[in-house]
Amino acid sequence: MKIIQQAFETDWVLLDVEAHSLPQVFDRTVDLLVERGVVQEDQKEEVTRALLDRESTASTAIGHAVAVPHAYLDAVSEPTVVFVRLDGPLNLGAPDGIPTRYLFFLLGPSEASAQHLDTLTNAARLMSDEEFRYEARQASNSSDLLVALDHVQQVKSRPHARKDRPKACASPVSSWGAFARISSGEYRTT
Repeated sequence: MKIIQQAFETDWVLLDVEAHSLPQVFDRTVDLLVERGVVQEDQKEEVTRALLDRESTASTAIGHAVAVPHAYLDAVSEPTVVFVRLDGPLNLGAPDGIPTRYLFFLLGPSEASAQHLDTLTNAARLMSDEEFRYEARQASNSSDLLVALDHVQQVKSRPHARKDRPKACASPVSSWGAFARISSGEYRTT
């Protein structure tokens, strides 16, 4: 999650992007990369083409309203993650049929593909969390996303059951069994 956290900390975030097609989203994201100096202006078309080529191979929509477009090329000198929340969802053919509203762009040089595989896994895990998706939809800025990420990480790191917590009953199964015997008349008083 470190690279996703860094993306939120350094404001590699575009919120409420208005787009009616994936190429429009790609253009806006690549514009941000040019603005921040990660991609040179004369390489903009090359980066956009790489994203479109990858998408034409197979949709990068992974479900839960999420897609993870990615490209690895020499035009991008360092691994970069950009989080994009769309103003309205796009149907990108996700396996669960839910239109895409959130995109994690993974871009970098060819040798960054292994590192981005971990990031893809982390993005999928993060976006499968219903509470995080809700918080991501409500976020006003990258700081809100960072708070939501921190919350999810804290919840996930908690133990599932505390040893000092009192038990409601010794065994729910044995309690059910007693109820069944009473209901069936097995415990009749004379």
